[in-house]
Amino acid sequence: MTAAAPSAPVADAGGPYAGDVGQTIIFDGSGSTGSITSYFWTFGDGGTASGISPTHSYSLATTYTVTLTVSGPGGQDSDSALVTVSQAQPGMTAQLSLPQAAYQVGEALVITYSVNRPAYVYLCDVSPDNRVVLLYPSLFENTEPVAAGTYQVPGGFYTLRVSEPAGTETLYLFASSVPIPEFPTSFGFGFPTLSTSPGTFRDGVLATMQILAGPGNWAFDTLSFEVLPETPTTGTLEVITFPSNATVRLDGATLGNSPLQQSGVTPGVHTIQVSKTGYQTETQQVTIVAGQTSTVQITLTALPPANQAPNASFTASPSSPEVGELVTFDASGSSDTDGAIVSYEWNFGDGGTGSGVVVSHAFPANVTYQVALTVRDDDGATDTATKSVAVVPGDDIGWESPASHEDPANEWAFPERAYDNNIDHNDLIGANIVLPGGGTSSFLFYNMGGGGLQANGVRLFTSTSGSGQFNWDIDVERDGAWVDVFDDAIETDWEWTQIAFDQGLVTRVRVRATNPVGGPTDRWRAVLYELDVRDALATP
Repeated sequence: MTAAAPSAPVADAGGPYAGDVGQTIIFDGSGSTGSITSYFWTFGDGGTASGISPTHSYSLATTYTVTLTVSGPGGQDSDSALVTVSQAQPGMTAQLSLPQAAYQVGEALVITYSVNRPAYVYLCDVSPDNRVVLLYPSLFENTEPVAAGTYQVPGGFYTLRVSEPAGTETLYLFASSVPIPEFPTSFGFGFPTLSTSPGTFRDGVLATMQILAGPGNWAFDTLSFEVLPETPTTGTLEVITFPSNATVRLDGATLGNSPLQQSGVTPGVHTIQVSKTGYQTETQQVTIVAGQTSTVQITLTALPPANQAPNASFTASPSSPEVGELVTFDASGSSDTDGAIVSYEWNFGDGGTGSGVVVSHAFPANVTYQVALTVRDDDGATDTATKSVAVVPGDDIGWESPASHEDPANEWAFPERAYDNNIDHNDLIGANIVLPGGGTSSFLFYNMGGGGLQANGVRLFTSTSGSGQFNWDIDVERDGAWVDVFDDAIETDWEWTQIAFDQGLVTRVRVRATNPVGGPTDRWRAVLYELDVRDALATP
């Protein structure tokens, strides 16, 4: 019986393989099977080797074919694999930069960084109080990895501003060819705090990159800058008053009650006004300096007691006068508790006025008048008292003096004095000379009571100069015609003579004095003191 021939081995070159120029590549033929006594490799660049797992490096960047030939008692077999050789990458570098070495609180911060190879980039800020805050990636920017190049953070629509506390602030820039598990991959609003122990955090990330990325595939850079307190742009005003709780106004705007402090005041000169009931208002200038507190202390001056108004009071005597009767008004009962009354002004309610402590006045009609007294004190305050005065009818009720006159022959002396309705008649003279056997000119009175009266009588107050008597001739123009109402001697002297006639609309009264035949032969003077027409509609 003949023994079977051994089987030929089967070659397995492994692969494919990849590496950089000059980098040692390990080849593996352990996948070959069968009885193998030798392994022979050709690397495609002229190099050869033997063994199950040889190494080789290439000097050019290209694609090579590596061939493994295995031999054994049963024969030999070959297998090939591709080897991709790339140009060796430089070691990864990363760099941080800032346009200035110090920033004030509130300033915008723009950070520039660069990487020389595609990388996963992580930018952290370490504040003076040791908070490690992740600035990139964030909710606003999350592009990983980044291509080789130069970038700015922020690179989008948001702004980074320097915040307190003041001191030295540090930036960490980590760059790696692979993601680093110490950093989050999802983000809420804002920037997360990763640690409060900057050194420990930094060393942990560096150790991770060394393990995961390997040499030349990670980089780190750090940069520090100073955070300065914000330069103040406003000042503080402090106002203290004696007494307190006074209203404080700054440039006309009310701030509140003292004592108070008002921050945010623009530097410069301002006007402070302080007021309190019972005290004189005080105004003062104050200069505000940015970053400083300007204190104003004001002592208020108490005002004197407010002036008390006077009290007006008066009496009237008689209290129920007749028409034409003089009434005495006495304001001596008026008073002023904190000064003196300097004026007394009267309004009698019938168009008449007066002044003084004690005055007299006669009322023209039987109606009730409202008499007002106004007193003024030495501080200008006033008070007014009123009193009703009911005027009752008297003997003169209904008598009206004419408003105009006419002396056609211009013979009467002082005719304008004959109808002014004065009660005592002592200074009124309408006089004319009555010649023997003759008479005076006609003396006309018209515009009765301002437009005519329903009259039913006329009265005269007359006198003669000399001895004897003469006649008075009195006519009235009633309803458009002259009517003779009296032509006879007047026996009385210095008294009213009253003549009645039928009622009618009287527009004019004509008066003449005559010397009858057989009368006095010497010169006489007729005197007319006053003439009135009685209003038929008046209540006697």
